[in-house]
Amino acid sequence: MPTLYIVIGLPGSGKSYFLKNLIKKGNVDHTCIYDDYHANAYNNSSLTKDSKYFKALIDNLKGERNCAAADIAFCIEERLSEFIRTISEIVNSVSIEKVYFDNNPYSCKENVKYDSDKSVEDRLKKVDELTIAYNIPAVVITIKVKVWHKVKKPWKEHAFSMTTLYSILTAMVGVLLAVIITDKEMVNCWYCPISLLSLSFIFFVLGIEKLSDALDEDDVDKYLSWFLSYNAGVIAMFFGIADYIFLHYHLHLSVYFSNVKFYIDGFWNLIPFVVALLASWKWIKDSCYLFFRNNKDYDEYRDELLGIASPKEDRDCLMIFHSKIRKLLHGQNEK
Repeated sequence: MPTLYIVIGLPGSGKSYFLKNLIKKGNVDHTCIYDDYHANAYNNSSLTKDSKYFKALIDNLKGERNCAAADIAFCIEERLSEFIRTISEIVNSVSIEKVYFDNNPYSCKENVKYDSDKSVEDRLKKVDELTIAYNIPAVVITIKVKVWHKVKKPWKEHAFSMTTLYSILTAMVGVLLAVIITDKEMVNCWYCPISLLSLSFIFFVLGIEKLSDALDEDDVDKYLSWFLSYNAGVIAMFFGIADYIFLHYHLHLSVYFSNVKFYIDGFWNLIPFVVALLASWKWIKDSCYLFFRNNKDYDEYRDELLGIASPKEDRDCLMIFHSKIRKLLHGQNEK
């Protein structure tokens, strides 16, 4: 009884490589390999019988020769079922062996990006489309998708510098805690600044540990999740410093009811917290992005961190201000 190997996986998963290994191992002759089975089908039909390989596949199976077929369309359950049903109806006795690759769109995209033999953009779109439809049976043992090329991952390069920054900020918060604890002015009002700075210290320490775990596990999702710890630590640090300044220098609201006096004291009272809000605004925005950004933008940002997509220009306020001033002083840049 001949065996028909059906290789199922996203573009860039390694199906063609698997087929070559079947030939090397002697499982299947090279004349019985049908890669991209549905490619260039008659009238672009999705039916099994309309494939240009159909007749040769049936003849080889009837001749008791092992065969192998692969196609990204097999990721869609209906297409796979139709293929198996058609073959089984024509060939009376055939052993079907299905080979599933992991549904790992990120590794597949990295492979597709560095495969210059085929249309990259179309295949990247296919990965996005098929990963949603690709449902692997729970009992199946899949083949892991390997990245064929060494790809630079920006998030890992950034993570090493973040580790240094975490250490510096942790040490700085530690010094601030020591200063506040020994400050005699803070004997009866240390609770809030100490709490905020202690929280900041904890966030930074946890962030260092989890960042190391993300690097060890090559896990960009853990990196992104624990980036929130860094953001929270920075925000708590700024507001802890603001509260310390407020309490140490006695920037209290006036007890008088004079309107003039009240607004002057109220203004000075708010300055440290306004500065803290402005200083931490970037990290507040980053946290909001990680929590509330839509899936499309979030996935694009994730792809940038993985080196799959090119980073988009992110013009901040200083860049815009610098550009406007240069345009005002020197005219429009010719570039």
